[in-house]
Formats: sequence, structure tokens, C-alpha cells
Amino acid sequence: MGDAAQATEARTSVTPRAGPPDLVLLSTLSSRRGSSHSTAEPLLNASSNLTLTRPSEPDETQPGAQPPEEDGIVGEDAHPLRERVLPAVRRHLPFLVVLVAGGVLRVVTFVAYQPGLEYAQDSFSYLYDAHHGVPNVIRPEGYAFFLRLVEGLTGQFWAIAAIQHIFGLLIGVMLYVLLSRLGAGRWLAALGAAPILLDSYQVYIEQFVLSETLFAFLVAAAAVLLLWPSKRWASVFAAVAGLALGLATVTRTVGMALLPGAVVFLLLRRSGWRPLLHLVIPAALVVSAYGFWFQSVHGSFGLEQYRGYTLAARVSPFADCRGLRLPPDEAILCDRRPVKQRPGSDVYLWSETAALRRRDGVPGPVRDRSAARFGRRIILHQPFDYAETVIRNFLHYFSPGERVGPKDNSVRPLQFLTTYRPTRWHPEYPPSDPYNTNWTWPKGVTNQVIPARYGFNLAEQEVKVNVPLGRRLRQYQRFGRTPGPLLALGLLVAVAPAIQRVGRERRHRRAGALLLSALGVLVLVMPSAFGALDYRYRLPVLVFVPPAAALGLALAHGRVRRRKLSRSRGAHMARPAGRADMLPVVERPLFDLEDAEVGVGGRAGP
Repeated sequence: MGDAAQATEARTSVTPRAGPPDLVLLSTLSSRRGSSHSTAEPLLNASSNLTLTRPSEPDETQPGAQPPEEDGIVGEDAHPLRERVLPAVRRHLPFLVVLVAGGVLRVVTFVAYQPGLEYAQDSFSYLYDAHHGVPNVIRPEGYAFFLRLVEGLTGQFWAIAAIQHIFGLLIGVMLYVLLSRLGAGRWLAALGAAPILLDSYQVYIEQFVLSETLFAFLVAAAAVLLLWPSKRWASVFAAVAGLALGLATVTRTVGMALLPGAVVFLLLRRSGWRPLLHLVIPAALVVSAYGFWFQSVHGSFGLEQYRGYTLAARVSPFADCRGLRLPPDEAILCDRRPVKQRPGSDVYLWSETAALRRRDGVPGPVRDRSAARFGRRIILHQPFDYAETVIRNFLHYFSPGERVGPKDNSVRPLQFLTTYRPTRWHPEYPPSDPYNTNWTWPKGVTNQVIPARYGFNLAEQEVKVNVPLGRRLRQYQRFGRTPGPLLALGLLVAVAPAIQRVGRERRHRRAGALLLSALGVLVLVMPSAFGALDYRYRLPVLVFVPPAAALGLALAHGRVRRRKLSRSRGAHMARPAGRADMLPVVERPLFDLEDAEVGVGGRAGP
């Protein structure tokens, strides 16, 4: 009898080991409540797929004992593969599917357009300035430094597009890791990173010699570092984030709007003065160094010397000079035509017939200052017209489809190229007057996108365009994009739950939703205030708004789940306790939000 009882106990006992969390929870609760094995036995026996015994293993101390073999892997080699790699793949499978799909799209795009694509004017100035090391008066040259680095390290022009595609994939990985760390759950984290990985316009822009991809990578890295919940490394992360924001500012001037947003975020978060200084000082050093370099060449401190041109062009479509006493250098900028007959802002900025490009011998910096005074005067004279123009452009980015008006920039340059006719045309660069950029265009060419025939220092090179692949990519672009209304809904979903009061353990999630939403708005406000509508400017929004929406959904779902648990707990306490009530029912949440309370590696999350 004693041997039989011991054998029965050995078969039914649970070996304490790292197993399914439901089993561990039930065992812990049973021990805490003082329940016997017979109390938990009905519930444990109800789970047909729950194994309570470990298979017998040979005693390695006995002679002739052999380790178990599985799938051709012998001994301890099977442990890392089965219990580390495969569970990790299963856990992150939704994101891995999205990541692989984004990688395939980028490989196809890279093969279809070799060695890359160029956007007329912008790409040429970047390539020339990268070779000659001269700051441009129209745009900052952080991207030109990147091109020079790629040229020095690889010497291959195709490496530009390859590295930028890697940047696009890394942005998706960074966002997924951040969202998972903040407790969004694997499904919501994958959804938050999906637009930047699968959006066709984003994939296509990475093939261009343009600064958008580098800018997106820098601001994404800064946002991830600012939101990463770590008190020990807060100052270090803030310093690296400040460096990234400084580099982003000298890459695209819209970065100037993001740095104050990050400073306000740290102030509202009450992070202390050290992280704040660590954020501001590196960013200020980078921007100041560039400003002094610009001053040494052009005589004035700044990132560029073209803001007056852009401001005057922005107000010219609606400017009403009646009743204003303007000096001659500003009066010439007034368009006397009716507002409905006037063109868009880019015509006033780039057309050879525009008043800003008059050939009167006046130096460019002087014309820029006159244009800036004219723009400010019109804004003060017509503040509501200017505000209406900015708001209308801002809201247009969230409208259905990529519709553009007669005064907006065409969306065609952002659509996959499906035709190619070789032309013997070389851009004339640099122009004699950088403020009056004129280009010689081949006859019949109306598209600003051309294959990258002009490489480093604008030297001619061979190009290959796979037209069938381009047509397949254009077909994908019909549905593989992020609709504007979905982005608007994402902003609402992110902000609505975040502005409500949350517990201490969920404050990091709320801070992430609010910061990412604010950066997504700021990255569109500045282009709307100074330039015509161009869907290139909407692409950085994919870095901020979808992850913010994922965090907002996590907050909302967590609040609903807690309410249900409180109601069920109240009902449980109201009725008499029976044997079935001794153990709680373990439910798996819809979006796998168990990481909301426990961080990566089992540590406390926020």
C-alpha cells in the first residue's frame, strides 16, 4: 500500500518549473488559499492539453545513459532552439510577417530602379554640394553630409537607396520595440509599425536621392529614446535624442519645430533638469556649428537664407495690397490679378517669370530680406486669410485619396515610374545666382522624376528601369497606402484616451501617445505655413501617428478590461462562495495586453 500511494503521488504531482503561466497562477492561488490538491483537481483535469507530469529522463549518473534526441539535435543544443528561438518567433509572428512583407517591397523597388531615382533640382543640389562641401542657401545640407559619407565609405551610388531602405525597416523595428516595451501588446505594436513598413509612398521615396528617409530615421530614433522608460539611462537617452534632433534639424528645417516639442514634453513630464540639459545642449551644438559654418560662407548665421522667398510665395496667392504703403522693393511683389486667377505658391517661388526671380542686379540676400518683410506685412494685414490658408492645407493632408487642386503640387512624382525614355540631358548646376535657379529641361519632359543618370558630383552613369516591375508596384500602390482619414482617426484615438486620468503604471503609455501625436501635428504645421501642399511632407507623419494610435487603443482597451474585471469581482463577492468559486477563471485579453503591467524580461514595465 505504501509503494502504491507513493507511485500515485509521483504521477499526479506538479514539478515546479517554468511552465505555462496559467498553471503557475493556479498553483500559486491554490497554495495561498490553503486549498488541497482535490480542490484544484477538477479544473486542472478539465484542460485536455495541460500536461502536469514531465516525461521520465534517464539518470545521467548511470552508465550507458544517453541524452534524449529530438529532430536531429542532441543534448543541450535542443534547449535554446525549442525554448528560446521558436517561442520568440511565435510571439512576434504578426510583426515578423509585416517586416518580411516590407522587406520584399523594398527589394522589388530596389531592383526595379537601378541605381536609384532623382527628383529634379533637389537631388542635383544635394549631389553637387556633397561633393564640393558648400552650404546651400535654399535648404540645409545635413543630407549632403550623408551622401558624402556614403560616397567615401562605399563609392557606389546604389548604396544610397540600399541604406535608405534599411533605414525604413529599422524605423519599423524601433517603433515595434517601443510599443511592446510600453505595453501595447504584440498585435497593436505590429499595427502601429505597419504603415511605415508597407506604405507604398514611403517605400518609393526611399529609392530617391532625397532627405525624407534620413529625416524620418533621425526623428524616429529621437522619439523612441525620449519615450523609453528607464530612469537610470534617462540622461544618456536624452543626450542621444538631442543629437538626433539636431541632425534632423540640419537635414530638414521642419526639425526646428520638433525640438521645442521635445523640450515641452520633458518639462510636462517633470523629468528634472539633467535630462532637459542633456537634450538641449547636443541639439544646440549641432545647429550652432552648422549656423557658424553657413555664416563663414554666406555672411549670416542660420540654416538657410531663403525663408523670405518661401514666406512671400506663401502669401502671394491671396495678398491684397490695397491700403498698404509698400516700398518699391516690396510693391513689385504684389500680384494685381484677381485671387481666383492667381497660381499656387510654387509658381511664385520657382517660375522664371515670378517677381521674386527678377533680374535687376539686386543681390539674393537683399531680395530675401525684402521678401520676408513683404510676407510679414501681408500676414499682419490679412491674418485670417493666412490662418485659413494654413488650416486648409493642414486638413487637406487628412482628406480621402491623394487629391490635389490646380494650385497644389502634383502627386505624380510620388507614384511608381512605369515608363522610361532615355534622354541626353545634363542639369546646369550650380547656377550663377543660387537665388535664381534656372534649369535646362529636355523637350517633352514634364515629370520631375528621372532615373539616377547623374551620380556623385553629377557624373553620368548607366541606369536600368524594369518597367514590368514598376507596373506591378503601381498596382500595389492603389491600395498599399495610408489613407488620410485613417490618420485623422488615429490622432483622435491617440488623444482621446490619453487626456483622461490614468494610473501610475500607465503614465508612460499616455506620455507616448501625447508626444507622438504632438510631433505628428508639428511635422505638418510648418510645411503648411510656409509651402504649398505636397504629399512628400505627409510621409513623416507615418512615424508618429500610427504608433500614437496604438498606444491610445492600448489605454482604451485596458480601461474597458479593468471595468469588466471590477464588475465581475463585485459580482463574485456578492454571491455565496462555492468550490467552483475558489479559483478564478483565467482569460487571455483580446490584444495580448499582459505586457502592460510587466515589462520586457519580466521586469516591472512603466
